[in-house]
Amino acid sequence: MPATQNNDIATIYVDGASRGNPGDAACAGVIEHSSLSSPFEFTEKLGKTTNNIAEYQGLLRGLEFAKQFGFQKLQIYSDSQLMVRQVLGEYQVKNEGLKPLYQKVIRLLDQFESVQITHVLREKNKRADQLCNQTLDQDRDKVKDKFKAENSLTLSESFIQKVSLESPPLNEDPQKSSPTENRAPITAFDEDRLIQKITTILNKSDLIAKESLAKEIWETLKNEPKLGIFLQEQSASQRN
Repeated sequence: MPATQNNDIATIYVDGASRGNPGDAACAGVIEHSSLSSPFEFTEKLGKTTNNIAEYQGLLRGLEFAKQFGFQKLQIYSDSQLMVRQVLGEYQVKNEGLKPLYQKVIRLLDQFESVQITHVLREKNKRADQLCNQTLDQDRDKVKDKFKAENSLTLSESFIQKVSLESPPLNEDPQKSSPTENRAPITAFDEDRLIQKITTILNKSDLIAKESLAKEIWETLKNEPKLGIFLQEQSASQRN
């Protein structure tokens, strides 16, 4: 990253977020300056930590990038009132986890010609907030995909037998027809509709318990009479 000397003020928006507090966290920021053809954006995953630590990490990254660019005058915006007031000396830093981050921020601030830091509402810090959430969403999607892969269902022989036993024939009166009469042809089995049902179940919250998920899918399957017939005939054909 080339350094530049410029008396224009660099505007920096920073943010940090933690889902769980402590939980999965990330920080992000946006730097605007007349020497940049477009705003410079940065994000970083922080692992599991608190929201306040994530906010400080966002500020630190913003200051470090500003230093690399060679900017000397900064206007910083953050939606963390606690961090802004601590940096301005209006609040004391009592949390032991924040003290080393606060001290590092103060040392970095001394390396610039002038710095103003201002608290703003989240609506005024939209892009940095958006970048933070996008970074956290990427990890959530990976966990969701992994969960689906690990919990994909296979129809074992015993499972097929269970479905076949619990699925009633289309005509339940043995006096009127034999067990195999009047059954709808296999082509009448609406596979797409059933797959859509199961997909809807799988798309539920990541936190759903495996046991509950399996039970819900099982309830869906056993309420499909034609599926039991289909699986029974498939099983018989495989044995033959």
